[in-house]
Amino acid sequence: MQHVVTRKPTRSIAGIAFLLPIAAYAAGPSFDCAKASSDVEVAICGSTALMAADRDIADAYGMARRRLDRQAGLALVQDQRAFLLTRGYVLTPDNNRSAQKRLLESMQNRARFLQGIPAQTRSGFAGQWGSVLGFVSVLAVGNGYEVSINTVEPTIGRWVCDIDGTGTLVEGKLLVKNAGDRAVVQLSHDGELLKVETLPPPGIQNWHAPFCGSNGSLDGEYFPSAGAN
Repeated sequence: MQHVVTRKPTRSIAGIAFLLPIAAYAAGPSFDCAKASSDVEVAICGSTALMAADRDIADAYGMARRRLDRQAGLALVQDQRAFLLTRGYVLTPDNNRSAQKRLLESMQNRARFLQGIPAQTRSGFAGQWGSVLGFVSVLAVGNGYEVSINTVEPTIGRWVCDIDGTGTLVEGKLLVKNAGDRAVVQLSHDGELLKVETLPPPGIQNWHAPFCGSNGSLDGEYFPSAGAN
């Protein structure tokens, strides 16, 4: 009688050693911690949670770039640069736990925003839109829209803009009026992006939007994203 000897599949030591650098790299941030120079990079490299959030942002950013058309993709490059330049402003000289928590929340919000950018072009105005400045929420209600826009100066929050209003479609643009104010906020499509413009009341000089802090603005281009908040 012949005896059949079965062997369990094994992985060579060389194969395991080959996989280790890949796993270690995947668990790290999107940059080389050995070359970390800024305070925010040092903070990220000192925290497994921040490293994971940085990797999530990098992965989601790459995916979002591939999903958007060329014009929107270039706009996202600028938006991402602005985020990277301003993300470290929440840190303190001693990088205490509270400051790192704020940084983590900011980075996780950014990852959710990028992950929420859809693969298909959004039709119409309804939905969530966002950028490094803030977000726009458009809800279709009956024959009109309910619109909320919130923006914050992205470095240290020197100003905040916050408006809730009703929107009406006029010649392909969504005109939003704020109760008690004659100004109109105009929403229009610019390719895959949402363009927001504040139109001051006619005949008034040196007008300042009552829904914005000093030097604040809602104006800009926003990306479609279910993760914008």
